[in-house]
Amino acid sequence: MLLRFQAGDWLAADAYHVTREADTMVTKALHDGASYLILGPRTAGKTTLQKRMQDELQHAGRACAYIDFNMIGTCTVAEWFYSAAYLVLGQVREQLQKDLDLDSFWEAAEAASPAERWNQVLAYIAQRTRSQGLVLLLDEVDALVRLKEVAAAFFTSLSRWTAAGEKPGVAVCLAAGVGTHHLTVQLPEGMDTEYLTDFTLDECRVFQDGFWGRAEREEEVLKHVYEWTQGHPMLTQALGLRIQERFRDGTVVRSGDEEARVRQIVQEELLADRRGRRGNYALQWAEGCFSGSHPAAQPGELLALFNLYRRVWRGDVVPENRSDRLQMDLWMTGMVRWDNGVLQVRNRIFREAFDADWQAIVGKALDCPPAPDGA
Repeated sequence: MLLRFQAGDWLAADAYHVTREADTMVTKALHDGASYLILGPRTAGKTTLQKRMQDELQHAGRACAYIDFNMIGTCTVAEWFYSAAYLVLGQVREQLQKDLDLDSFWEAAEAASPAERWNQVLAYIAQRTRSQGLVLLLDEVDALVRLKEVAAAFFTSLSRWTAAGEKPGVAVCLAAGVGTHHLTVQLPEGMDTEYLTDFTLDECRVFQDGFWGRAEREEEVLKHVYEWTQGHPMLTQALGLRIQERFRDGTVVRSGDEEARVRQIVQEELLADRRGRRGNYALQWAEGCFSGSHPAAQPGELLALFNLYRRVWRGDVVPENRSDRLQMDLWMTGMVRWDNGVLQVRNRIFREAFDADWQAIVGKALDCPPAPDGA
């Protein structure tokens, strides 16, 4: 299959795909019946990972259902739980020995709460898929931040399946792009947590074939791409795609020109006159977090978030603390990473996109005192 760069959405079958060590570990754990919470900023690859896990688990014989909570949207509590049950049931019908008429069941159990009816549907499915085991892949848990009543009932119901000592044959994988403190409810018991990290240079070597015929030294092009992206999933794909588009029809990156050519494309496509920020979702999302789209949207919290970024950008040592709400919120913007025990700007693209000039603009909007001279 001829593979391609894809900069956006969950990756299609014909797109370059990197398998991180953690990806393999979580998939195996779910196959063995464990439950996981996957945390990562937007464009970190959470949805792609869950879609790939669904394919692998189904191929291995597990009954598996994927739900994007954004697909359910805003509705009544009863409608929400019915929709969740409908989506799961529709994906595992082939594994059931006897199908369930959801509408008839839902009406017959009207005396029970929506969460209890959801649990009864899940118990029905779990009982009939016990031999192969049921895996629920639940994506975009962020959507529940706005649905507090649903979130409380839903996570309580999941605890029945994930709690230690229970062996119902159900494994659950939640994926969230916000810190768990924003969910304002207790997460299900018995879940391990995996923080998605960017790709290593070795993991990025899968992209090298994409530069074949576009460069005299493909490995050198990849090295300089990595110097800018540090393995950021979307930005690495986006930069690879721009290089493919720029060098075609016989034009190639000459030996010795790799650094200059990659820098030119980054400057023109991602950084020049803020156009790249509006055209690249990873940068657009990060910038939007400081204008109200971040869950920590209260002015005081945004100011604290901004000041923490400014400290990290100027090189202050901020020791890693994943339990710190402010660090977690800043990590979830996608602008920083934890590395060698400290918080750092995520990569060179973010450092130049969100530089002192950007900080001056945002700081003024947030009524933040300007940074000291020389900072």
